[in-house]
Amino acid sequence: MRGALLFLLLALTVPHLLALNPKFTDAELDGFKDVVKSVSTSILRSGGDRDAANHPLIVDPVWCEVCQYDEEGNSVKRGQNLNGRFFGNTTHYVRDENGSIREKILVDGNGQVSQKVMIGPVGKTEELDYRDGVLQDRQTFGYDEHGNLIEWLTFDATGKQTASATAAFDQQGHVTEQFDRGSRNNFLHFTQHFNPDTGVETFTNYNEDGTVRLTYTAKDDQITNYWQQPSDKHEYGSGVCFNTSPKERQCEHHYPDGKVWHQLERFVDEKRHDPIRVELRDETGLLQMAADYEYEFDSRGNWTKRSVWVLRTDPGQRKLQEVDTRSITYWK
Repeated sequence: MRGALLFLLLALTVPHLLALNPKFTDAELDGFKDVVKSVSTSILRSGGDRDAANHPLIVDPVWCEVCQYDEEGNSVKRGQNLNGRFFGNTTHYVRDENGSIREKILVDGNGQVSQKVMIGPVGKTEELDYRDGVLQDRQTFGYDEHGNLIEWLTFDATGKQTASATAAFDQQGHVTEQFDRGSRNNFLHFTQHFNPDTGVETFTNYNEDGTVRLTYTAKDDQITNYWQQPSDKHEYGSGVCFNTSPKERQCEHHYPDGKVWHQLERFVDEKRHDPIRVELRDETGLLQMAADYEYEFDSRGNWTKRSVWVLRTDPGQRKLQEVDTRSITYWK
């Protein structure tokens, strides 16, 4: 686990400790190949999932409806068109004399600045968030000598600190301990360790008084021991994912009602961005739901049409849930 996973109070699924994330461009993070210039996606859904709150998602959402990128793969426009109007942000970049990006300015569909991000040698150092052009909060980011993000502080418009997060890393760049406190007195403290000699990984999420809220042990891409205190909500660490092969991932999700879901995913390629099939199995291993993805690709390897078929073993029906089509242009 690396810095990209830091400070996500709302994230519930913990990727495996060894799932390191190299540096990608915005276009690559969105799953695109080659020098994409613009993307426009049309989404057609046939009904929804009334039971979605009671199981993990199996229909992967389309993250890029209206997107534009520069020739380096940086995002310059992102959002969606509704009733002929654009909702989202356009990004402007400020570069230094060496051509390195030092500031990002995001402007919303009304022409108002929504965010400013200052960028240093290893990552963003300050972020200012606006609503209707008025400053709402400011965040600062601190790094250690290895470039690991170890501190994130949030201040309101008056300069009063409202939230904080700190983290410690091992020599391999894995987070070993993290403390978060949010503006609504949200609290998160966890530790995690991996023993390369035994292949055993341990994770523990603590209450504010130091007692254990949730803990698990994993070995050989499997949870060998799991415990959490009774709770009426999902807790951080209640979902764990393992990359079991270059094109496959397995996740285990523990729900507040005690139900355990096993999620198996197969992807088009090693980037694990576009799924081919997603299965949900119960704690006994029986298949309960599945989603099959059918794609049409252009000559650059990006899909231009995606059809998602959803199977429910009860009542045993397979239906077309979603059809997505997109137009893609390239810089060259």
